[in-house]
Amino acid sequence: HRDLHSFPTRRSSDLVYNVEALNQLFNQVLDLARLESGVTQVIRLHFRLSELFERVGSQYRPQAAAKGLALRIAPTAMVVHDDPVLLERVLSNLLSNAVRYTEDGAIWLGLRRAGRQTGGFIEVRDSGIGIPAQEHARIFEEFYQVANPQRDARQGHGLGLPTVKRLVEMLGGELQLRSAPGRGSVFRFPVQAGDPGGVVASLKDRKSVV
Repeated sequence: HRDLHSFPTRRSSDLVYNVEALNQLFNQVLDLARLESGVTQVIRLHFRLSELFERVGSQYRPQAAAKGLALRIAPTAMVVHDDPVLLERVLSNLLSNAVRYTEDGAIWLGLRRAGRQTGGFIEVRDSGIGIPAQEHARIFEEFYQVANPQRDARQGHGLGLPTVKRLVEMLGGELQLRSAPGRGSVFRFPVQAGDPGGVVASLKDRKSVV
């Protein structure tokens, strides 16, 4: 019989990668099932947006750095009134997507007032491959991906953006996209300002939802 230790190391790493990809797919399908069944509940709190930015930033900085990308997080003092768990899921999906489709340059996460008096827009920008205008609507369909016709599991399964869109809608907003081939992408959605006096706890001690 063949010695199991004689198999190339690369095969083992591929197996681990595929298991992780399947696990990610399962979690994304579960997310969609919860959204469609109405199980997911929105629980809004007053919290400091900067703390949530740092939480998701710390999760994706290593992945960005491994590709030579800079992950920049704009400072903000805003307190928002939103669901921090669902919002973290949204930002994690958007940052994961940005890292996946960006080969050089930078990714930016921040808040823009954009003339809003009672809040602003959270934006995730990247210098990635960009998305043709005719595909802007299709990227929010389940299992559709841009520039991944071979269905490489390492590029994900095309469920992140549909989940993001539904979560943003559940939170009362609309996910907007600005993108063009070779010019990167900008995803943004609105958030409502909260009451600084209503902040009851820090998010730093919460377990990650991702």
